[in-house]
Amino acid sequence: MVVHFDKLTTMKNIAFLLLLFSTLCTRAQQDSSFNDNISILYENEKYEEAFKYALQEAQKGNSTAQHSVGYLYYNGEGVTQDKNEAFKWYSKAAEQGIAASQHELGLMYFNGDGIAQDKEKGFYWFIKAAEQGNAESQCCIGYLYDNGDYVAQDKTEAAKWYRKAAEQGDEIAQYNLGLMFYNGDGISQDKAEAFEWFNKAAEQGYVDAQLKMGVMYDNGDHVTQNKAEAVKWYRKAADQGDADAQYNLGCMYYNGDGISQDKAEAVKWFRKAAEQGYANAQNKLGFVYDIGEGVIQDKTEAAKWYRKAAEQGYDVAQYNLGRMYYNGKGVKQDYAEAFKWFNKAAEQGYENSYYFMGNLYYNGYGVSRDYYKAEMWYKKAIDIGDVDAMYMSGLIYLGKEFKQDYSKAFELFSKCVELNYIDAYYWLGWCYSKGYGVTMNTTKAAELYKIAADNNDASAMSSVGY
Repeated sequence: MVVHFDKLTTMKNIAFLLLLFSTLCTRAQQDSSFNDNISILYENEKYEEAFKYALQEAQKGNSTAQHSVGYLYYNGEGVTQDKNEAFKWYSKAAEQGIAASQHELGLMYFNGDGIAQDKEKGFYWFIKAAEQGNAESQCCIGYLYDNGDYVAQDKTEAAKWYRKAAEQGDEIAQYNLGLMFYNGDGISQDKAEAFEWFNKAAEQGYVDAQLKMGVMYDNGDHVTQNKAEAVKWYRKAADQGDADAQYNLGCMYYNGDGISQDKAEAVKWFRKAAEQGYANAQNKLGFVYDIGEGVIQDKTEAAKWYRKAAEQGYDVAQYNLGRMYYNGKGVKQDYAEAFKWFNKAAEQGYENSYYFMGNLYYNGYGVSRDYYKAEMWYKKAIDIGDVDAMYMSGLIYLGKEFKQDYSKAFELFSKCVELNYIDAYYWLGWCYSKGYGVTMNTTKAAELYKIAADNNDASAMSSVGY
């Protein structure tokens, strides 16, 4: 399950005025004048004055002001950043019951942020804040139970705390609760309920939820399939820089799904994702350069992007890069490099690589010739219906270098001919003409030679006198 404790630790980027408002909701009316005064200073970007005013009030024991001073020290606004001072003032406010300060202390202790890490104390302050209804701490506690971090893993307890925060509108908790319902993780699976929570988080701009909404609409996953709606949500997440969404939006433009086909626009989004290191997009960008769709064809650029994805272990890109080296397109032909990349892809089970592995071993390109290994890889390719591999295996079984087996060769050439594989017609005719693997039949041989000759097979043309 994907969770986002790391994002919870960066909540100090929220607007200061909203933070003050949430803090003051739990305080007496006497704090309202402080709130009004500091808000005016902050709105007018008079941060140094805001800090001096907050410090003055904090020294008088005003707990809201103490929290504000902690915040300003932590973020270095109006004063030189000093996490030790932030900790001191958060502690004063927390002891007076300010839930927001209790939450910030929890984060500082749990992450060892400016102070020695102490998860026990971190958890203590999260609980203090959560019991006062602080949604961020409730979400943190949900995360800890979800992942068994400091506390024993307890998915049911995680769902309980996520729900408390989600019902208060915390978008991270809404998303994580949605994931629990989606996967049936600690609670009964309910994708309709998951969708509702994803939607709530997405409407608040939470990028992971926007992506999830796009995927669910794209695939018709417990919601009526709606490609246009998928595009809408992918775009929202893509505009926030989410690489998955950028890639998916690129695919929608590329295929014309839910939006007018526009391959140049597709390339734009593939590039955005690729530049973030997203391997699928790097491979796709390589592909469009390879074939010249949405961009001017550029094999060198194609090889560059294939390499970026291949080096991340993406099997399709490893195959594509191997193909470039095999054919000398965009790179200098290098069978040893081709073998390296085909082998990496093949070891991951990428089936298109099997035939090329067979060819490299058959010809001794980039690796020592080995008919046994060639036959092994061709067989893997044959098992997935690769007719080129059938043909090459037939040639192997005709040869003296391997375990010559005319019956096997005849069987393979026959299957190739059934699939109208032109090169096999001559060799199947040859088997009939020699009686290899089949009863000799010169009439049948002549028929097959003629078909091959009509398709410009030089050997067959010689045999029939063309």
